[in-house]
Amino acid sequence: MSRNLPPARRVNWLTWSIAIGLLLVACFLRVYAIDEIPPGLTHDEVSQLDVAAQVHAGDWRLLYPGGFALDGAEPGYYPFLSAAQSIWGANPLARRLPSLFAGLIGLACLYALAARLFNRTVGLLTLGAATVVWWSILMGRVILREVLEAPLYALALYGFWRGFESARQPDPARAPLRPFILAGVALGALQYVHTIPRGLFLVFVLFGLYLWVFHRPLFKRTWRGILALVVVAELLAAPVVISASLNPDLDNEETLFSLRLDGEDGVIQRLQANTPWILGQFAFTGDAGWEFNLPGRPIFQPPLAVFFGLGVLVALLRFRRPVMAYVLIVLLVSLLPSILLKPWFPFGRLVSAQTVAFAFVGLGIQSVRSGLARFVPQRAQVVRAGDPVAVVTYWRVIGPAPDNLMLFSHLYRSPTDIMAQQDQFDVGGSDLQPGDIFAQVHEFIHVPPDTPAGAYWIGTGMYDRESGERLPIYVGEQRAADRIWLTQLQVER
Repeated sequence: MSRNLPPARRVNWLTWSIAIGLLLVACFLRVYAIDEIPPGLTHDEVSQLDVAAQVHAGDWRLLYPGGFALDGAEPGYYPFLSAAQSIWGANPLARRLPSLFAGLIGLACLYALAARLFNRTVGLLTLGAATVVWWSILMGRVILREVLEAPLYALALYGFWRGFESARQPDPARAPLRPFILAGVALGALQYVHTIPRGLFLVFVLFGLYLWVFHRPLFKRTWRGILALVVVAELLAAPVVISASLNPDLDNEETLFSLRLDGEDGVIQRLQANTPWILGQFAFTGDAGWEFNLPGRPIFQPPLAVFFGLGVLVALLRFRRPVMAYVLIVLLVSLLPSILLKPWFPFGRLVSAQTVAFAFVGLGIQSVRSGLARFVPQRAQVVRAGDPVAVVTYWRVIGPAPDNLMLFSHLYRSPTDIMAQQDQFDVGGSDLQPGDIFAQVHEFIHVPPDTPAGAYWIGTGMYDRESGERLPIYVGEQRAADRIWLTQLQVER
């Protein structure tokens, strides 16, 4: 069995050029007339500036009173707000620069996360949607601590997925802990921004439960990483959490733990009343407050709303794929605070959902593109040296399947010389029943940059994860091979 070595990657200048161009457009949309839009300061922004003034005066705390609009404000945002005014003066641009920078960094993180989860095309579509949607533009202008949520949360989600990808490789017995620990650091830092992120660790717990139910071998290889992430995050956040528990008069916002199950204002009643309202933010209702929105304008206008809904539907239909379950869980957990707590100012409270909301738009557009491609005559796939190659295979189960299977896709220079590969199996063998049909996507095969122009074969097959022995292929009752040749790939320089 060949080792799954990290593929050599070549800089894709077209992708980078488009991404940088979109970030420049995003910067213009967030800077233009920043002293006029929003018109003046809201009471929330005045409270943020009050806390920044306390920081500037040397009053450092884990929780700030913050005036009538804040109840126990975490300290993470205010040093940046204070420093911006100290450097550039107390003017509209300086006051909004921390939000501007956080918004732009957040956009770059959203692109990186979507490209890692799916591919660079979905990454660019995600960045494009986030660049022009009013929800994202305005959150890059207002003076609110919530603007730091998107970049930090995206980094936590990205780090976790890097660790999870390592666990899916055939060689390591378990996932390396470093990516999970770094994700835990980002998640812990996030809890110094706002109260709501204290519950975001549920994403990783729920995803671990998903793996335990649907992909038991992967759970066995990643549970230590999930535990390390949660422990690191909560240890890092412990000072602010303990301070909040010791000062209930200061940090007196409602939490999930203080809710009743039923009654006039219980969990069940809020689920019934608030769920349609919060879900409607994406396509129908929109934040009614003028502070954050053109009152009633939804997050996505009709074309993007359709693609967003289609992306969510695609993820639901492909829920057995870990990446689809991951983004759905992130979206669900991001919506819970607004559904179960007071559903005020949803555009502000839903900021953590930006990490995947725009990715669903990209996923929806890609699904339409893939559907239309089925009506176009197929030709030999042509790629350039250094480009990624996606291999999609469909399998039908005709008998009992062992639990420790691994499925490989190889790109060959010759019948015996493997030039690139990916080993990944998203379905647990013990979960498969005769008659089941499943698809496997290998998205991270890269043609080496030094590959000469020419035609190269793609092959696939399965092997035992523990012994490395390939499963034989039979024609009738005769053993014929241990791999299947799929198609040729035309490489151009």
